[in-house]
Amino acid sequence: MTEMKARSGNHFRCETPCASLIIIPRQRVLEHLSAGVRLVSAQVMPPPGPSPAPALSNVHARGREKLLAHLAMLLFAALIAGSFSFGGMAAQQLDAGPLTLMRYLTTVAVMGVLTFWIMRVPFALPRAIWRYAVLGGLIAAYMLTMFIALEFTSPVQTGAVFTLMPLISAGFALLFIGQRTRPDVLVALVTAGLGAIWVIFRADVRALLSFDIGRGELIFLAGVIGHAAYVPLLRKLSRGENPVLFGFWIIVFTVPWLVPTGARELVSLEFRALPLSVWATLAYLSIVTTAFTFLLLQYASMRLPEPPRLCRRPQLVRSRVYDKQNDEQIFS
Repeated sequence: MTEMKARSGNHFRCETPCASLIIIPRQRVLEHLSAGVRLVSAQVMPPPGPSPAPALSNVHARGREKLLAHLAMLLFAALIAGSFSFGGMAAQQLDAGPLTLMRYLTTVAVMGVLTFWIMRVPFALPRAIWRYAVLGGLIAAYMLTMFIALEFTSPVQTGAVFTLMPLISAGFALLFIGQRTRPDVLVALVTAGLGAIWVIFRADVRALLSFDIGRGELIFLAGVIGHAAYVPLLRKLSRGENPVLFGFWIIVFTVPWLVPTGARELVSLEFRALPLSVWATLAYLSIVTTAFTFLLLQYASMRLPEPPRLCRRPQLVRSRVYDKQNDEQIFS
């Protein structure tokens, strides 16, 4: 190994194993060390001062970052597919209001540990609270309508309604951030939407013509519309905050929207009497399909160029939804 020894004056002596002698000016060594420290500091620590403008809102990722964003949404779709099956089992044991509130109270704790303990994000109070209230309200509407819908319909039907989200999101993207969907992408979204509609109306032409849609599907459609608006609004309302901290406060501000529908029943609930399926559902939904998928969606929404393209991955959800009532897995 090369050995560095200090000499008097302004030079370092570098002795190599072959006993050759190299004289390096002290000033040059110090300049290289200083440059290295500055480089590492720039990668690890953000510059002091206020948060920068939300450049990510308009800058799209390329190369490896773009690929990772697409992979994040593929994983998002796979994990979300399980939520319909788990939610369907829990909805048979507990009403939607207390179940959803329990889920998000648990999720706040999980996200708090993830944000401040595991990822060591510095604590900061939210700015412009109305942004978090709007985004939290949309998420609350989506989750509440999902559990209510599962009381009336099957996980397969709710999964089919969910796949309409990309097409609806295209309209919201144009409305909120002025983003137009490319013609080829729009054709793909319409085709996928027609397939979802065919499943929603149970492949019955007469039901389609008479708009004989189930009560559960109609309820969940309202929630899906809210979720479709959430994606472009997330980009529009971001002001350069740390994405993990931003996500934590959105989940915190989701809880107040759920209190009116679930607090009273939750207080009087006998937790010991709850079956294991409810606790398993809470664990899966709180840790996997809320905290983890929230970070996946947050990561991808800041990097993919089109909210419709971002939301296109949920079309894969329909192919992996398990219907416990009919004991079958539906492949599209």
